[in-house]
Amino acid sequence: MIAIIGLGNVLMGDDGVGYHIAKILMEKPPPNTEVIDAGTSLVKIIPSLSDYNVIIFIDAVDFGGNPGEICLIEPGKEKINSERAISLHEINLNSLVQMKGMLGIKAKIIIVGIQPARTNTLTLELSDEVKRAIPKAVRIINEMVAKFLARHDSG
Repeated sequence: MIAIIGLGNVLMGDDGVGYHIAKILMEKPPPNTEVIDAGTSLVKIIPSLSDYNVIIFIDAVDFGGNPGEICLIEPGKEKINSERAISLHEINLNSLVQMKGMLGIKAKIIIVGIQPARTNTLTLELSDEVKRAIPKAVRIINEMVAKFLARHDSG
C-alpha cells in the first residue's frame, strides 16, 4: 500500500500546495493508494505510517529553485541538506526521515517538493507559478505510483 500525504497550511499561500494536490488526488486516487491531507501536523499521522510500503509526501519545500519548480527528494539516495528545514511544519520532513527507524517506519519515502514563491503572507491564494506546477506534480505522482506498482507486481 502507498500513502500519498499532502502537507501544508492553506492559510499561508503557497505553503498549502500539498493540500491542494492531495485534494485533486483524492477525487481520483491512484490504485493501491491512500491519499491523506495531514495539514501542518505530521505528528497526528506518525502512528499510521508503519502500515505503508511507500510514502509520498507533497509539500512546499524551499530548495532554492525557481517558484513552481518541482524537486523529487528520495532520502537515502541523496543527501538532504540538514541545515535547511525542508518543511515549514512543527516536525519537518527532515526530522521525520532521520527518525523513521526509531518510529518503526520501514517504507520508502519520496518527497515531492514544490518551490514556493511566498509562504509568509496570510492568503488562501496560491501564487501563479505554484498553481501552474500542480498538474505536473499530479502527473509525476501518478507516474511514480504506476512505476512502483509495476515493479512490485513483476517481482
